[in-house]
Amino acid sequence: HLGRVVNLGTRCSRVRKFDGVDVLVPNSYLLEKNVVNWTLSDSHHRYDFTVGVAYGTPTELVMSTLTSALEAQSDVLKEPAAVVAFEAFGDNALTFHIYFWLDIGRSDALKVGTEIRLRIDRLCREASIEMAYPQRDIHLHAADPIAVRIANPETTAT
Repeated sequence: HLGRVVNLGTRCSRVRKFDGVDVLVPNSYLLEKNVVNWTLSDSHHRYDFTVGVAYGTPTELVMSTLTSALEAQSDVLKEPAAVVAFEAFGDNALTFHIYFWLDIGRSDALKVGTEIRLRIDRLCREASIEMAYPQRDIHLHAADPIAVRIANPETTAT
């Protein structure tokens, strides 16, 4: 469960999940299992996500655009610095990975992540950077020739 401990009792502890549900956790569980505490020694936490852009896009332009999106977000911590990495030549995209740090005591990670993604979308459209989507080649094998007609979208009635 992910949430905040709101009460430490003699037999069990109460954890309030971020959806508002309270979970009672036996204290024996806390003693016998691994428990991850995100704020025990530091409230800074790293977040990350991936962005895929179309092949042929100038990689330096993508790097600077993604960096600009992170720098414009006031909740992203300056130390440790955010990182944009060109991760891979993927099946359908040039893959970039974004890493950034938030103080989870001050910032709502869901809100900040959404704001960053919205800014990336807007900046990429402004810079004519095309987001990648899966592309597939289709090979048709037929014993006999088949007729193929390509409709002109400009003349096709809607």
